[in-house]
Amino acid sequence: MGGCFSSPSTEDERHRQVEQAIKEDKKSWGRRNKVLLLGTANSGKSTVLKQMRVINSMPFTQAEVETYRQLIFGNIVGGLQAVYELMEEEGIEPAEDTARAFLEMQSVPDLKDHEVYPIKYKAIFEQVWGDADVQKAVILGQQTGLPDNLSYYLEHLERLFQPNYVPTQQDIVHSRARTTGIYEIELTIQKQAISLIDVGGQRSERRKWIHCFQDVTSILFLVSLSGYDQTLTEDHETNQMQDSMIVWESICSSPWFEHTSFILFLNKEDLFQQKVTHSNIKRHFPDYDGEEGNAKDGLNYFKRRFLRIHTKTTQAFHSKSAARPKMPQSQGHKDVRKVYPYFTTATDTEMITHVLAFVNDIILLDNLVNSAIL
Repeated sequence: MGGCFSSPSTEDERHRQVEQAIKEDKKSWGRRNKVLLLGTANSGKSTVLKQMRVINSMPFTQAEVETYRQLIFGNIVGGLQAVYELMEEEGIEPAEDTARAFLEMQSVPDLKDHEVYPIKYKAIFEQVWGDADVQKAVILGQQTGLPDNLSYYLEHLERLFQPNYVPTQQDIVHSRARTTGIYEIELTIQKQAISLIDVGGQRSERRKWIHCFQDVTSILFLVSLSGYDQTLTEDHETNQMQDSMIVWESICSSPWFEHTSFILFLNKEDLFQQKVTHSNIKRHFPDYDGEEGNAKDGLNYFKRRFLRIHTKTTQAFHSKSAARPKMPQSQGHKDVRKVYPYFTTATDTEMITHVLAFVNDIILLDNLVNSAIL
C-alpha cells in the first residue's frame, strides 16, 4: 500500500542534500552568475544598473559624483536644445525673451572639475521652461524621444544651482549618458554573487552583444513602455516599441538562450500611466482592443504581446528539438525556459529593491535546476 511513497529516511536524506547544496552554493557557486542586461536605447538599462549600486550599498566615488554633476548640467542644456530643435521643426515660434534665452544656450561652455553651475543659466533655464509654447513642444516631444529626465531637473533648479551642490542618489539615477561598449559590475545580492553586464542599446552597439552570450545565467530585458508612440532617436521612421519587440524576438530565438530564463522589465510604467490618457495606443498598434485611456488595459496588452513572442519562439525550439535525444538531467539543463515579467519604474528605488529580491530568487532557482539539484 505504501510502496508508492518514498520512505521517511530517503526523503530526509534528499532534503539534507538539497539544504547542503544550497549552503555550499551560497558560499561559492563554482561559477559566477552571469546576468546579461539587454534592451533598446532609452529603455532604462543604465538607470537599473545605477539603482543596483545604490541598493547594494556600492557608493559612487568622488570622481564619479563629479562626473555626474557635470553630466546633469549637460543633460539640462542638451534637453532644452532638443526642445528648441523640435520647435523649429514644428514651426512653433517662441516668445522674444525665450528666443534670446535659447540663443544663449548655443554657446554654453563645458564645466571644469568642481566649477559651480554658471548662475546666469538658472534664469535662462527658468525663462525657457516657463514659456507656454515650450511646454506645448514638450508634449509633442513625448512622441519624438525628448529626454524624460528634463522635467525632473528643471523642477530642482534652486537646489542644483547652490554653490555647494552635490548630486543626490536620485539625481544620479535620473542622469543619462549613452552606453557604448560593454560595462560589467560585480554585485552581491543576498549573499549571491552576480556579474551584471550592460551593453549599448543603439542599433550600432547591438553587434557587440554576441560576445557576451556564453555561460549566461539569465537575461534581464528592458522595454520602455512609454515608447509605444515614440520613434527611435537614430531613425524617426521606426517605432520604439516595435523595435523592442523585434529585438526581443531575436533574443528569444537565439540558440544561445534555448535554456535561459528571461526576466522582462516593462519599464517606465509611471510615464506610460501619464501618457496613455492623451496618446491613443490604437493609433500605433491597430490590434489594440482595450479601452483608450485605460492604463491597466494598455499595460496588459503590451505584456501579452511580449509573452506571446516568448511562447512562439519557445515552441519553435521544442519542435526543432523533438527528434533529438533527451539530455540527461545530470548534465544540468532544464527542459522549459521561463519568462518573468514585471512592470517597473527604474527611477523608483523602493520598487526596484522589491523587484530585485524576486530576481535574486529566480537566479537562485535557475542555478539549482541547472545543477540538477531540483
